[in-house]
Amino acid sequence: MFLDLSIDKSNLKSYWENMARMSDILVVYARVDPATEYCQGMSDLLSPFIVLYEDNADAFWCFEMLLRRMVLNIDLIIFIRVKISKWKDLLG
Repeated sequence: MFLDLSIDKSNLKSYWENMARMSDILVVYARVDPATEYCQGMSDLLSPFIVLYEDNADAFWCFEMLLRRMVLNIDLIIFIRVKISKWKDLLG
């Protein structure tokens, strides 16, 4: 079944404003943490903060804290995998 949906163009201005905000925040993040390069999905993680907070600084710091926690979790996962691999080699 084909359903023709009309596009609501009343929100296009806020869409482009939010895209500009996201771009600004991602650029600032790249300068604050140059070791962490942009990767696919960062804008998906940032977008809820753009909607929740009108202030870019609030959205930025929430995003930064989320990424910091994710990096800690990834480092822990890598550490555990290395240990498991070493145990497998020893028991192997």
